[in-house]
Amino acid sequence: MKHFGIHILVSSAILLTTSNALAGKLSSKRDPKPITLGAGVIWEDKIYRDFDDDDKTSVVPVIFYEGERLFFRADTLGWKLFKSDAWEIAPILELGQEGYDSSDSDFLDGMSDRDPWIGVGGHVIFQPNSFGARLSAAGDVTDESNGGRVVTEGFYDTRIGNIKLNANIGTIWGSEGYSEYYYGVESNEVIPNIRPAYDPDTTLSYFAGGSAVYQKEDSPWMLIGFLRYTFFDDDIDDSPITSDDQMAAVGVGIAYTFRRK
Repeated sequence: MKHFGIHILVSSAILLTTSNALAGKLSSKRDPKPITLGAGVIWEDKIYRDFDDDDKTSVVPVIFYEGERLFFRADTLGWKLFKSDAWEIAPILELGQEGYDSSDSDFLDGMSDRDPWIGVGGHVIFQPNSFGARLSAAGDVTDESNGGRVVTEGFYDTRIGNIKLNANIGTIWGSEGYSEYYYGVESNEVIPNIRPAYDPDTTLSYFAGGSAVYQKEDSPWMLIGFLRYTFFDDDIDDSPITSDDQMAAVGVGIAYTFRRK
């Protein structure tokens, strides 16, 4: 079965993700918009060898709920333990979207599928003005990767007319278990002289990107677009199942906001 994971249709992390920054774009603390639903299309230039072009494009849902304390932001469920005009501190439950099916590439034939994971952790967001920063950390509780990741991000938000713009840059640190699960090759997956065993160490990758959200003041509809470029750690680039150390991702979407009465 193909992994269609729930992607974030803006700045962070396809991660990413994370993980993650869309909350500030669609439902800020100063202008709450409780429920946003929609759909989008994402294209990712996967770094795995011989990855099928058909599997690089996904149709994904756009789902957001922003309550007084509880929130669900694309791939992150959390509770605002502390919030102010500048700060948000929250425990989180997030869906890790990494992974592949062995059928996604002829080169991956014979590999075990690498499934998405569910991480438990927390995040801190600091945004006193147009500039902001985010730190999130989560550990896998599904026994998929037996690891975790830490995401740091700096971002800038601005508005031009009906368009909200965001630019961001950050890092993704992956633990040894996390990196080995998604980019390693186990002894029972080895093909002599073609796919050797591989066990990466901890990894540190970098990303940069931007997004645009178009929404008229009196309209519940919004159009979303984003792009992101990721530069992967050498331990990921050196894996026998990857063919590049960089990945581009672009996406567009449309969503409807159910405004508060």
